[in-house]
Amino acid sequence: MLGKNEDRELTIEINGLKTYFDTYRGIVKALDGVDLKIPKGSTVGLVGETGCGKSTTALSILRLVPEPGEIREGKIIFNEEVDILELDGDELRDLRGNDIAMTFQDPKTYLNPVLKIEEQLIEPILLHQDLVPEAIDLKIQKLREKEATNHKKITKWKEEKKQYLKRSEELQEMKVKKINAEKPEKEKLKKRIEKLQRKRERATGITYSDKRKVAKKKALETLELVKMPQPAEVIKQFPHELSTGMRQRVMIATMLSSNPKLFIADEPTTALDVTIQAQILKLLNELKNQLQSSILYITHNLAVIAQICDY
Repeated sequence: MLGKNEDRELTIEINGLKTYFDTYRGIVKALDGVDLKIPKGSTVGLVGETGCGKSTTALSILRLVPEPGEIREGKIIFNEEVDILELDGDELRDLRGNDIAMTFQDPKTYLNPVLKIEEQLIEPILLHQDLVPEAIDLKIQKLREKEATNHKKITKWKEEKKQYLKRSEELQEMKVKKINAEKPEKEKLKKRIEKLQRKRERATGITYSDKRKVAKKKALETLELVKMPQPAEVIKQFPHELSTGMRQRVMIATMLSSNPKLFIADEPTTALDVTIQAQILKLLNELKNQLQSSILYITHNLAVIAQICDY
């Protein structure tokens, strides 16, 4: 129920969602006809006791319900356009991370203990962000610094960037068309998209190393965005070297690596003391406003819901 804001644009609209688990003792109806609306730019709280289906709702939105769970019925409409339950594998990969991201209550469970923070931030950036235009800008900048007479090389890279951006627009148009296409047409578009992606990547001359340099810079900027103390030092450390509050900031930074339209925060402050909890709640609210995103905040704590949520 959204009351007077019923007509606001929606980031997510869930209608009649049913997620069941087929167990040895019979069918467990974890979600049995859930309806939920998340208006754009708002924070919606999902509150309830342990085991009532809060996390299952979040995992259903991302279509990550573990076996033997299964989404039996319903619609999950994203951005008033796309039914998430109708997307194929490639379309889902584009959605997860790019448009919808999730953070969890215990960061030490989800951060890899043998990888430095830098690697754990760089990986989603490389996976979800198009770094080629910025990698080209970096090459142009270095050419200008190195020698003022590199006009031909600079012009060449500028043209490469122009062509790349043009192909990227074509690619995006094809992806949108594919989502709304019928099955035979969908398969044809999938092949065309794959071909255009390969052609676009080969044409630029930008290497993995070039993209990694940009990703490293962005990883540091993301840590600064979540107000991490001494980010240049933290990025070189392992998770066990950080406090619980700092690890949670790293998790939020990972979630923000592609500027998603929806953050799903599954009890991100449960393991934190009151002071750090207040800082994380304030940070989430600031990031929502700064990035013009929406938040689905999951908790069993009514006081937290009252503090951070619009609905």
